[in-house]
Amino acid sequence: MASRTNLPNDERGAAMLEFALSGFLFLLLIIVTLESAIAGFRALTTQFIASEGVRRGIVAGAPGDPRLTAPQLRTFILGLADSYGIAVAPTDIEICGLENVTAALRCNAENMGNSEQFLYVRVASSTPYFLGVMNIDLLGAALSRNEKF
Repeated sequence: MASRTNLPNDERGAAMLEFALSGFLFLLLIIVTLESAIAGFRALTTQFIASEGVRRGIVAGAPGDPRLTAPQLRTFILGLADSYGIAVAPTDIEICGLENVTAALRCNAENMGNSEQFLYVRVASSTPYFLGVMNIDLLGAALSRNEKF
């Protein structure tokens, strides 16, 4: 009579192995989902920060509101980014006053523009992804017309 260990279809331990593999894959799926949600939040927040910077810049100069300079707007954007926990360096913020919309492609001068010109704000950031193994670069950009007061 053959012993049980010599049988060709011995499946002892298969359930434990399947559980270990599926448990690892399930944990990996949870980590990727959470990391993606955090990266998505940071991407949307970076866009929100750029939009708020443009809003603040275009209404500056209204009656009772002093006209902002580009360094003051940069300080506002840095404070807003810090309050949301987004790491942004001062060199990652681009502020341009533009004559027309297509000029945003060659934005290199830091100015707020004049009334009835466009104001372009670009905020760059990065966030760690997948337990810090790699970084994702995030970009928020907003363009709006300066208000004439």
